[in-house]
Amino acid sequence: MKGKRLVPLRSVVGEKRFFAVNGDVYGNMADLAEGLRAIGLQAFSYHVTLEKNDFAVWLRDCFGEVDLARALELAKSPHSMVLKISRHLERATER
Repeated sequence: MKGKRLVPLRSVVGEKRFFAVNGDVYGNMADLAEGLRAIGLQAFSYHVTLEKNDFAVWLRDCFGEVDLARALELAKSPHSMVLKISRHLERATER
């Protein structure tokens, strides 16, 4: 990977982790993306409504990822969220 510097994936521990209604626990963005790949519609709909987006709030509050959080607020499906997170992680490794 000439010219690319790998950026360590930031993780949170303890109560700062994301505890999904289906029992999944996420400690970093990669965990969240993996969980969103498999999340059921009922669990997704619990965390994402017209009034709230728990995933976006978690990324903003725990990681300071304001731009990514805004992008997730516009996402309407787990798949679109996974794409946005994956692109964000790819860009982070190119810095």
